[in-house]
Amino acid sequence: MKGGIFVDTRKITEILKNNPQGMSLREISEAISMNRVTIARHLDVLMASGRVEMVPFGQAKVFYLSQRVPVASLINCLSDVILVVDDRMKIRQFNTAFLKLFGETAEDYYGLPVHDVFLSDDNGNHPFESLDMALRGKHMAEDIAIKRGDEKICLKVEMYPCIFENGERSVSLVMTDVSFRKKSEELFRINSEMIRKMSAAFSSDEILILGTETAKTALNADAAAIFLNNDAKTFSNHYCVGNDERFGSDFKEIWERNDFNNQILNGNPVFHSYAGNEACGETKDAPGLSGPGSFLSYPLFRKGIVAGFIAVFSKKSDVPEIERDELELISCQISYALSKETSGKYCEKKL
Repeated sequence: MKGGIFVDTRKITEILKNNPQGMSLREISEAISMNRVTIARHLDVLMASGRVEMVPFGQAKVFYLSQRVPVASLINCLSDVILVVDDRMKIRQFNTAFLKLFGETAEDYYGLPVHDVFLSDDNGNHPFESLDMALRGKHMAEDIAIKRGDEKICLKVEMYPCIFENGERSVSLVMTDVSFRKKSEELFRINSEMIRKMSAAFSSDEILILGTETAKTALNADAAAIFLNNDAKTFSNHYCVGNDERFGSDFKEIWERNDFNNQILNGNPVFHSYAGNEACGETKDAPGLSGPGSFLSYPLFRKGIVAGFIAVFSKKSDVPEIERDELELISCQISYALSKETSGKYCEKKL
């Protein structure tokens, strides 16, 4: 029965395609030798699905093939990830943004259960917990997080109940990347907490320790450290948190005769990326750091003079701009707090 309906609608769309000027109900009926009642029923279905349009001319109704752009072409223009699943929660349609997110071909995903693609997290929580309700006809929304390599991607998912042309239930999932917003909210929370604690800190040593630990947490870094300027214009490791091996033994004392030291003394930020296991001091003028990963540092000032620098090492080959801005903000907050503090071992030094 269903096969006959599809054959009949295909005949109608083909005859309308060959007559772009439009056809009346009688003309369609005569062209494909089918009674008008059956033709009218099929035309109602085609108009409901958006494939055919009707324009009234007096008492007559003229039918045309819809001039709309195919939905598949439209969704491929969107940056949001679009996914359509059937009532068995198997993937039936997706856009190019979905393939970019997962880096595979269409054949790898078509027909797969959606929970085989979006896996549960470390706590056993499954994404799309509201999918059952969406299949029952209710609009749902939830936030999910997925991992692509070392990167965590946060997605806001809107679930819209839909119906396939064959009458089967389906759900369209529209996923918007909200990673930047989530990261901004988290960094704001971390900064607020650091400022609150700094206001209660009793010494410069507490401020330096707090700043280092905050930098490691905020940037999700492998290690973070603060180096202070000695009287001899060298930098010594004052406090380190995380994997100490990332800061090699040569990093205990950074001498003024390399370019890295000069950049810091001039109050400039420094960034280096390491592809292999080479030592940073041998190739990049920042001694003692080994790859692979990336190194980022910002100077610390006290009363307008370079007092040291805060540095982080990450396993990621690059540091996103939002995280670079965050470390710069942390360095400014530490510098301001140091300028206001009068107690602590570091503040006893004469600048």
